[in-house]
Amino acid sequence: MAAAALVVASSMVALTPTATAVPVPTAVPLPTALPHPAGVPLPTAVPIGFRDALAIGGLSSPTATAFAPDGRVFIAEKSGIVKVFDSLADPTATVFADLRTQTHDFWDRGLLGLAVDPRFPARPYVYAHYTHDAVPGGTAPRWGDTCPTPPGATDQGCVVTSRLSKLTMGGGGTATAEQPLITDWCQQFPSHSAGALSFGPDGALYASGGDGASYNFADYGQVGNPCADPPSPGTSLTTPTARGGALRSQSLRRPAGEPASLDGTIIRVDPDSGAGLPDNPFAASTDANARRVTAYGMRNPFRFAFRPDTTELWAADVGWTNWEEIDRIADTRDATAENFGWPCIEGPAPQSGYDDAGLNLCESLYAGGGQTAPYYAYDHSAKVVANDPCPTGGSSISGIAFESSSDYPSAYEGALFFADSSRGCIWAMRTTGGRPDPAKLVPFVTGANVPVHVVMGPGGDLFYLAFSTGELRRVSYQGNAGAAPAAVVTASGGSISAASTRVGTQVAEDPVPVIDDPTAALRWVVGQRVPFSGHATDPQDGPLPASALSWRLGIQHCATEGSCHEHVVENYPGVSSGSFVAPDHGHPSHLELTLTAADSSGRAASTKVRLDPLTVDLTFSSSPAGLRLSVGSTSSTTPFSRTVIVGSANSVSAPSPQTDQRGRPFEFLGWSDRGAQTHQVVAPPDPEAYRATFGLCPAC
Repeated sequence: MAAAALVVASSMVALTPTATAVPVPTAVPLPTALPHPAGVPLPTAVPIGFRDALAIGGLSSPTATAFAPDGRVFIAEKSGIVKVFDSLADPTATVFADLRTQTHDFWDRGLLGLAVDPRFPARPYVYAHYTHDAVPGGTAPRWGDTCPTPPGATDQGCVVTSRLSKLTMGGGGTATAEQPLITDWCQQFPSHSAGALSFGPDGALYASGGDGASYNFADYGQVGNPCADPPSPGTSLTTPTARGGALRSQSLRRPAGEPASLDGTIIRVDPDSGAGLPDNPFAASTDANARRVTAYGMRNPFRFAFRPDTTELWAADVGWTNWEEIDRIADTRDATAENFGWPCIEGPAPQSGYDDAGLNLCESLYAGGGQTAPYYAYDHSAKVVANDPCPTGGSSISGIAFESSSDYPSAYEGALFFADSSRGCIWAMRTTGGRPDPAKLVPFVTGANVPVHVVMGPGGDLFYLAFSTGELRRVSYQGNAGAAPAAVVTASGGSISAASTRVGTQVAEDPVPVIDDPTAALRWVVGQRVPFSGHATDPQDGPLPASALSWRLGIQHCATEGSCHEHVVENYPGVSSGSFVAPDHGHPSHLELTLTAADSSGRAASTKVRLDPLTVDLTFSSSPAGLRLSVGSTSSTTPFSRTVIVGSANSVSAPSPQTDQRGRPFEFLGWSDRGAQTHQVVAPPDPEAYRATFGLCPAC
């Protein structure tokens, strides 16, 4: 998730005229962004007749919300706080539970899933799904909302687990006990950890978890393998036999006797014990984790929802560099556990970074089939709807919900709503014959400020959490019932609350923060320790103390320059100086350091500095020329070059055997750097050339 978010039978998915029409395989037959400046939000807009309004404000990095049957509203904050409001009309929050000690609030990790028992308050239980700040078998806190170097968040990784807990409400209306139901989901790298949490129509509790693998390179467990994946637990794995890293998402296909992982899965469990249910697909397994799984092969199924009046579960699965997916589980109570193919397959085709690595677990999937294709997928470079103002490039599908019993126009009946936190938009996929139809997509909310959860709430209205502004927002219909949705959108009245900070626009009463160090002239490399310092003055209070300052380090991930979205790496409250270690990340990307100052009256203002990395060009060739090599997530025909950040780790593969353009077969012989057929190269400070040599292979 960008937090802070938030990664096969075939039919043609109808996209929009300016999007790329791609044959996207699907499990069922389907019925018949101009670049936007990074950091500059689009104006919030909804279709004519609708209103996007603030429901609850003053939140701190909200990640999930749940409406209780008695009208109470529960909201999770990324840090580990669960707040409760008596109703949507109640402006005062009560802290229902404080899980900050055991929650690893770092990068995309944190408290990310929340659910209320459907019989609440007769059953006074609230469920939380969070990144547990502990290694497998360990106790919290292990890292304390940071990741020191060493081991380094994107180097060796700070290993944690995730936890699904049952919280019991006491007589005072707050949680009096936490009962951990499951502590598992080993995760090495700082994204794709805990996910969604929801009750199904069958009364079962459902939860999702990401793969916990690296997003910088094709990760099959070659960096220490601290999650003890086979075939050599605790040691770095090698191709083709490796079954770790992102391949944990395929653990249900490991050889008999090897452990099942919950990474990259959706599970269905008893809400009182956390045990898998007796009608789950792997209920007969001797492995407790396998018995819990109802679907697998996903990268980061960050959110999911049930289609009303069915047993269908629809999941929003965050992709890597090319595709975002909406996956459909046809029936969560049948004997089939859908496998959506990650990391071997992403979107409509094999994922080249993992395909070219020649991994046995992927090769057997390609040969045997059986994977379920996404119901709908959109390319990062394409518009979702031709005329929507949402930026393309960076993408992170971050919310999913179905219309049910609302006052919305009939054209929206049964519609599937889905959000993208990077693009800042929510779309509606209207129906044909009662089923969501990709040919009937329309923009619904544009300019949403990092929407990380969408849900249907009171009155059947759509609610969404705006992560960056700390708001729960409600989209209600104000126009004529039954009116068709209009293509024209109008600005809503949504404005940032008075307590929100300002970046760049200063008014006379605001404090004035100043970043002294570093300056925009810095060019950092991976692993470099960067000191920072700053100060602030206020027209009323004068010089402000360090306790009035807070810092946020974010990384702006850019599909192309100017099309970026932020991942918050770490926060540093109450200090005037400190330091951070520059993380590894794909290019183009840059760091953004923000300093916020608050005066004694609560007025706050922010300033930021953009910190670009030092980059280097790596050139790749083959002998003979014109063969295919893979670098990171993509493959290309030689010769080609890649611009990467100095010090970054880059996976490279030379697929073998392969044929040239004349149809001649070749097999891999060696790399110029003497690396294995699939290996990692650390980007040097100066340009470097890598050459893969192949030989004719008449027997291939």
